[in-house]
Amino acid sequence: MFLISFSLIAKEIDELQVYKFSKPEEKITGFIADKYIELVNQGLLSHKMKIVLIGLPQLRSLYEVNKGEIDGDVGRIPELFKGDNPEFSNIYPLPTSIGNYANRAFVLKDSPYQKFSELDKLKTCGYVRGELAALLISSKHKCVEAKSFNQLRTMLDLGRIDYFLVPDLEGFPLYNPQTQKMRMLPDRLHEVGLHPALNVRHRNSFFEKVLTQVINGLKEKGFPKKLLLNLQRKNKSK
Repeated sequence: MFLISFSLIAKEIDELQVYKFSKPEEKITGFIADKYIELVNQGLLSHKMKIVLIGLPQLRSLYEVNKGEIDGDVGRIPELFKGDNPEFSNIYPLPTSIGNYANRAFVLKDSPYQKFSELDKLKTCGYVRGELAALLISSKHKCVEAKSFNQLRTMLDLGRIDYFLVPDLEGFPLYNPQTQKMRMLPDRLHEVGLHPALNVRHRNSFFEKVLTQVINGLKEKGFPKKLLLNLQRKNKSK
């Protein structure tokens, strides 16, 4: 009986179709991607599908999707795939979005600036490497790359940059480094939908159809907003 049960489980595992998606390598945003895809996989499992996440640098992840080495990326802004950019020509955004994506600006607490439009007078903006939306927002300034959000905080504290940008999903900054030395401006900048990005081989596929249905179902249930709210509450209670 045990052998029969084991063989049935093994057969079921063999039939599971696994899709590889990239997620942010940064610890905080990567953790949020993990929690969200856990919910997605609950919906995919009934169709014997599963997404596994691989942490990759932001730009490299797109190159890997474009080459077809992996199947997709958890979330990107659609603007990246418009036009004739050969680096991303084999990538397309899923028709449905995970949620609303924007950026938030952080400045030193004692700075006089109260909104983003006042930052035109400044010279340098920090952003995490691969966060390409930040480059669209801060085009008037010299942009300085950092390897992580924590490094941005250090750079601002030491005066190496005038401000920095961090991603925001559904009104929740994905990294909130507010300390006694810095604060977040209220503006949600360049608000767009954040869409999973897939390699073109999946266009019009059954996988695309099911993934779209699952994501729409999660949005109807209030995700990822509920997930982000729960994480925020846990962080405050620590």
